Amino acid sequence: MDAITWEAKKFDKYRELEKKMRKLGEATAKRIEIDLTHQFTFGMSAASYTNRNGETVATTTGDGQNILDTDHTATGTDDTYSNLITTYFGRSGLEEAENTFNTFVDDNGNAVLVQPDTIITGRNVTIQNAVKEFLKSVLVPDEANNATNVYTGKYKHLVLPFLSTTAAGAPVTTYDNYWMLASLKDTDAICEISEEPTLKIGTPNGNGEDFETDDIKVKSSACYDYGVLDFKWIVGSTGATAA
Repeated sequence: MDAITWEAKKFDKYRELEKKMRKLGEATAKRIEIDLTHQFTFGMSAASYTNRNGETVATTTGDGQNILDTDHTATGTDDTYSNLITTYFGRSGLEEAENTFNTFVDDNGNAVLVQPDTIITGRNVTIQNAVKEFLKSVLVPDEANNATNVYTGKYKHLVLPFLSTTAAGAPVTTYDNYWMLASLKDTDAICEISEEPTLKIGTPNGNGEDFETDDIKVKSSACYDYGVLDFKWIVGSTGATAA
């Protein structure tokens, strides 16, 4: 919510008003992206978190566990399996994540064949550069030998700009080492948008105008719901353990 002040109208501050309104509209679209990203940021450590509005948001999948967790279950069995590791990004961490995909099973206990295609990181430049080295090096990126780098061109790299942010969307270093390996063609996530981000400006001499100040109210809003139904397309790492 914002306002077009009487002073801004009186002194023709149209350039500043246009900038302010544009930023207000962008903020709503950015909020959607933040909320979607935080499913993974906080889904590595908790079944829910409190967002910037004080609302409790679930980060669980169909089995009631965090999206990224060490003890997921399958229907009809007490066996558990994981899609969460702690290894820092590197060859060891990447191979651990790849092998974790090989442990996924369906509700009948049969192996789930999922081929990951994307490495996901936040904006931490150190992690980003490490990924680029793995994907673009001709030889093995972390060894001084003549072996071929098997990761050249194997994965795409997706950067989530709000992965390492607080529930309010502020930058924080706590999650800088987070990274994920995913099969984006097999995602089982939903985002239903009932109302696209919409900018609304009150009318002069109407309900949107403050009688005492002559300020005109402006708001941007959206209506959406989201969540992850199944997790067998992604492996996450907190990057807390050295390779």
